[in-house]
Amino acid sequence: MNRSSIISLIVILVIAYCGYLMLGTTSTPVPSSSEPLANNLEQAPDYYLINPRVTQFTLEGNKDYLLVADKISHYPHNDVSLLAKPNIDLYKATSDDQWKTTAKHGRLLPGGDILELSDQVRVKELKSNGELGTLLKTDFLTLYAEEEVADTQHPVVITSPNGSITQGVGMRAFLAKDRIQLFSNVRGHYEVNQ
Repeated sequence: MNRSSIISLIVILVIAYCGYLMLGTTSTPVPSSSEPLANNLEQAPDYYLINPRVTQFTLEGNKDYLLVADKISHYPHNDVSLLAKPNIDLYKATSDDQWKTTAKHGRLLPGGDILELSDQVRVKELKSNGELGTLLKTDFLTLYAEEEVADTQHPVVITSPNGSITQGVGMRAFLAKDRIQLFSNVRGHYEVNQ
């Protein structure tokens, strides 16, 4: 079973559980007033989750990722889920290190394997000994969960643990391999440890 099938199964189970819980309640949740109202009923979300916490495990029983958000709303007309303040922890299969990804907004595309993040996107590497590793900052990032790849065509700033800063436009990060490729307008400032 591949990662996207497992993700889909977890989402379905969470939805079914929430539906079960909602059957026992008598009050109807009120959507947030900061959300724009749908133009018609067909474009309204068919469900939403408040403060969801989803943990995905590998077939070996190890943590694969943890997804936490303020809210997830699913829209059936295009099978897209919108995430408010998503926070994703990706655990590396080859070590105890992890990548912590945050943004103001997220959009999970149909199939559940591609996540687009926007507004103040931060990707921080956290080493198993608790030290911070590389930090990536951009305003838009596409995360491919199955391949453990993140990319953007937007400007990106990369800060290394020693304080060196690299800037560029366009990037592909191979998270599992700790390798980052910048596409254009690359500039760097290297800090020498003394």
